[in-house]
Amino acid sequence: MKEITMMRSIEQASIKEAIHIFAQLNRANQDALVMSRRDRELAETRRMVWAYLHENTKLSLTFLGQIFNRHHSTVIAGLRVHKRNM
Repeated sequence: MKEITMMRSIEQASIKEAIHIFAQLNRANQDALVMSRRDRELAETRRMVWAYLHENTKLSLTFLGQIFNRHHSTVIAGLRVHKRNM
């Protein structure tokens, strides 16, 4: 049980750090990332965070969507767009 708690705290730190770094990189407001706004810099930042966390953590697509108040299918589409733009 202690290992699960530690993994969750590590993942929470990774989430916060990724959001902070990618928001600074794109000059996006961190608080606006969870809003329903679809401004280009916000959408690109969300996709970057999703791609980073999807590749570097074991978080589910559903959970990644919940972080930003989005459906898992939105995360799938965002990952597809991110991959295409790379």
